[in-house]
Amino acid sequence: MHMVEARTRRAAFLRHIISVLELPAASVHRSEFETVIDELPTADWVTMQAVQPTVDLLTAIERISKPSTALLWITSGPAAERRFARSHILSLPFSQTVAVVFRPQRDPF
Repeated sequence: MHMVEARTRRAAFLRHIISVLELPAASVHRSEFETVIDELPTADWVTMQAVQPTVDLLTAIERISKPSTALLWITSGPAAERRFARSHILSLPFSQTVAVVFRPQRDPF
């Protein structure tokens, strides 16, 4: 498992959790996703939270994707439902948060 987090404190927290849970196959890259893309293996799943799926980000994700790769975007607000009409959208109860699941290669931006 590879986790990419640009913020120092959050990356440190993720490293701490990896240590506590003893997950030797997990690693944290403290960087922007687009700058570490060449270090990442092909992914089955990509998850995003607190980021916007820009054209540049989706293009970078496509570089590590295969036809079966799924992308999970956790966000709040109705914009997700309008942007990704062909997606699976799950609303979290008692909040404005939604989880959007789609295939990066098939959903034009």
